[in-house]
Amino acid sequence: MTAETPPPPGGRATKADSKKTGEPPHRDYRDALAAFPTGVTVVTCFGVNGAAEGMTVNSFASISLEPKLVSWAMGASCLLEKDFTGATHFAVNILSADQSDLCDRFATMRDRMPLNEREYTVVEGGAPCLNAAATVFDCRKVQEIPLGDHLLLVGEVGFYRTRPAKPLLFHGSKIITDGRVD
Repeated sequence: MTAETPPPPGGRATKADSKKTGEPPHRDYRDALAAFPTGVTVVTCFGVNGAAEGMTVNSFASISLEPKLVSWAMGASCLLEKDFTGATHFAVNILSADQSDLCDRFATMRDRMPLNEREYTVVEGGAPCLNAAATVFDCRKVQEIPLGDHLLLVGEVGFYRTRPAKPLLFHGSKIITDGRVD
């Protein structure tokens, strides 16, 4: 749809470069992106100080089956940027619907608390993998790509495990625990 195309019933059309007075920059664009439901992950690594660190991420994506490649993105000004850019490995931990507490814990950068050693296991690659996660991908970082105001990290999966679980979702800027996207 272009800006000249009428919006769907109940929707709105906005030029990608337009700015509305009195609204935060990019609010319309963020609202449009929030219409796409995503899973919720906590990405973990051993930081520059040796502590296991984590952050909530919903930009996880599969890139390739052979080799097994995945990606995720973090804001270029993220407080954990040095930890993740300095790490050789990271783990993507996919959360289940009953793990909104983990999502909340790692979503904020205030009052950061490293992971407790009882909360993770170190497997083949060397990243801290959350014991409680529904699915875990332990990855060797193979590339960092600066893109706009984010840094895309690409990893080659060396180990993964999964268990059946209902997913924790993010939609409309809200966490969804019951699997229903209204």
